[in-house]
Amino acid sequence: AVGHAGEVARLQGSRWIRQRRSTREQLLAVSGSSAGDVWAVGEAGTIVHFDGEDWTATRIRAVKKFSAVWVGSPASVYAIGDGEDVWHYDGQAWRHHVKHPGSVIGIWGDAASGEVFAYGYSGAIHRWGGGAWKPLPVVTSETLRAACGVGPSDVTFVGDHGVCLHWDGETLTSRPTHTSLNLTALAGTAPDHQVAVARTGEL
Repeated sequence: AVGHAGEVARLQGSRWIRQRRSTREQLLAVSGSSAGDVWAVGEAGTIVHFDGEDWTATRIRAVKKFSAVWVGSPASVYAIGDGEDVWHYDGQAWRHHVKHPGSVIGIWGDAASGEVFAYGYSGAIHRWGGGAWKPLPVVTSETLRAACGVGPSDVTFVGDHGVCLHWDGETLTSRPTHTSLNLTALAGTAPDHQVAVARTGEL
């Protein structure tokens, strides 16, 4: 878990243990491919990496704020900067990947297939696969704030006012959630076993 002033905590057994900080900037998102490959991103273009022993920090000065990160492998990491830029780490260096003007704040991918989904404002979803980014049909005007999937043809997106969308590999459809709360986090291990969290802390 990451947060204010570069705070990092790691779950060990049943306890959260604070880690040594490598930055004082606020960290907003964290993702990893293993216990020895964890990345976190945040304010002032800050990126920090945990190799299993230590956290090290770097900064991309062209970015004011990273809002999301997804790690597929040590040689495939994606991050969202300033609500429109997708950055990619290939195991050697961070490089600007593509710009989706004013539309993306989150990212999720499937490590096995290499497909990646960037999503955000006004229902925008962009899919990376086959060497190109392609937009999915827009079926809502709400902001999408979280995504989770069990494969490239089974991905769920949630967001403001209880919006929930499902991608089956061919079609993007809306699903009922029976809530009007803003959903900001989503996790699950199977299509019928997913939990969304609202900004108010409700599940």
